[in-house]
Amino acid sequence: MRKALDTFDTGLARNPRVRINEKAGGWISVTPLTAQPEPTNLAYGNQAVILRAWGRLEEAMALHKEQEALCLELGDKDGLSRSYGNQALILQDWDFGFTPGGLS
Repeated sequence: MRKALDTFDTGLARNPRVRINEKAGGWISVTPLTAQPEPTNLAYGNQAVILRAWGRLEEAMALHKEQEALCLELGDKDGLSRSYGNQALILQDWDFGFTPGGLS
């Protein structure tokens, strides 16, 4: 713990994005970072889960297919596994005749 705090303390003085202000005994001021775009593969998966919950299975499957293609392109094995699992759930819903509000 002490080593990590020493590294933090020495690095803080050399970091151009961090300033120690005189205000109230030394407030730490940090320059905001630019926002990074949301990972596309997560956005597809989250949207698809919501669509599935609403019973919009075809749209959910299309998003999971887009997520699958993106994961294959990026070599994201974990994302690919999640996508395949969610596609299997949608196929299961189709098999059981899922409709919004329950099984028909």
